[in-house]
Amino acid sequence: MEPSGKRLLQQMILLERKVGLLYSKFSDQFPGECRFWKTLASEEANHAAMLETLLEYIIESPELSALLLATKEETVSAINDQLEKIITNVGNITSREDALLIALQIEQSAGETHYQETAEMENSSVDFSVFQQLNSADRDHAKRISERIANLAY
Repeated sequence: MEPSGKRLLQQMILLERKVGLLYSKFSDQFPGECRFWKTLASEEANHAAMLETLLEYIIESPELSALLLATKEETVSAINDQLEKIITNVGNITSREDALLIALQIEQSAGETHYQETAEMENSSVDFSVFQQLNSADRDHAKRISERIANLAY
């Protein structure tokens, strides 16, 4: 894999860490939903750890590299920059609905959506199925967040 592929994977790891940090901050800011946000934060940390653990393996596997690296580095970098701004100003997010809408937007971003789509793809490779099994418990954040939004009491 080219150095740019490694940089993209490092950006993806950073993305997972920043999303986890944001969710952790939401757990402090919205104590009534602390468990929900802490669970998501933990799952994002697990995604980052899994990518870090598999970094060299992914780099050496043309099949995994091609699937994971379909997202452009600039896209993930831009999402990371936006996340940094949100994290810096998290104190200005005062409603549960705003927090959930921000989280949903993040989960539907290119990096996060691609990560989930990759984990759900059908592939006969034994190596790829191991990657999918590691990720199976941490999928579908957008769905859980959407359900939370739908259940908000107005």
